[in-house]
Amino acid sequence: MKRGSEIVLGERIRWRAGSGIRSIPDGEYTIGIRPHHITPTSPRKDAETIEGRVLVAELSGSESVIHFDMNGRTWVSQSHGIHPFQVGQTARLYVDVDHSFFFGADQALIGGSA
Repeated sequence: MKRGSEIVLGERIRWRAGSGIRSIPDGEYTIGIRPHHITPTSPRKDAETIEGRVLVAELSGSESVIHFDMNGRTWVSQSHGIHPFQVGQTARLYVDVDHSFFFGADQALIGGSA
């Protein structure tokens, strides 16, 4: 849900609204975040944090892919570097909300930035 200058995910998670979606109306939306904008290290000091239970941890060369559960939904993080996580552990990850997308009830893109 977008409410004013906040993104509300569930009951406990509140993020600042990224620059690309501040102008869209308040309401219920599906949020989309590309896996490379969810990382184990903060890309910028105003990045938002999320935590989830690691389902799959893949290391491929110099890239790490983490599949994790957050509130019953599977999310994916893809980042450069070796970031070893253990299946079952709680991972703290960082989201660059300035690169999020919002989709309406008809799944049409409402707003966001690349």
